[in-house]
Amino acid sequence: MLKLLAEYKKPEKTKLQVIPGQLNITVECAPLDSSNCVTSSYIPIKPFGKGCESIAVEVEEFVPEVAKYCYPFTIYKNHLYVYPLHLKYDNQKTFAKARNIAICIEFRDSDEADARALKCIYGKPGGQLLTASACAIVLHHNQSPEFYDEIKIELPIHLHQKHHLLFTFYHVSCEINTKATTKKQDTVETPGETRTESSVCALLVKRCNPSNYNYFNY
Repeated sequence: MLKLLAEYKKPEKTKLQVIPGQLNITVECAPLDSSNCVTSSYIPIKPFGKGCESIAVEVEEFVPEVAKYCYPFTIYKNHLYVYPLHLKYDNQKTFAKARNIAICIEFRDSDEADARALKCIYGKPGGQLLTASACAIVLHHNQSPEFYDEIKIELPIHLHQKHHLLFTFYHVSCEINTKATTKKQDTVETPGETRTESSVCALLVKRCNPSNYNYFNY
């Protein structure tokens, strides 16, 4: 994001498409006895009304490994946070046209061909609570995109050797095909996705070495 803002100041070097939008931010004083709150796992905290319109979500704090900051854990949590950072895809020869690259992340418990992703990834606000996959933001026409997404996963209680993260890379096509007829030309937009590569990261290992995977750094 900071890189895009820096390049936005140089319109003579880059041509960035401007998409109009509006951002509304409201700052309010939080009362001491606030109601209608949920934990970071989306568990309601009493008192909680069923017909409430606004819901507050607690922020999960990453406490440093220092004794004076530790406190007793009163609820069970087993979350995994995934932050895709950078993708270097300009040297590959498999799919030379890949520009608008999307990353799809899934959590699976088997590497069989017919295995399906587990529905344990927290969805976006306004959508389903848990989904089977999550996708990062697509950077237009870039073979080395940088990402800033946070993927939150609710891990199962018992993990085994086959539990892994599956990263699938897609090229999102936004070309416009023009079909000429005898009377007029009809312009048809045909967006779509083309799978290019995939990478796997096992969970029950001491360390996931990025050098073992071709294109993904995390």
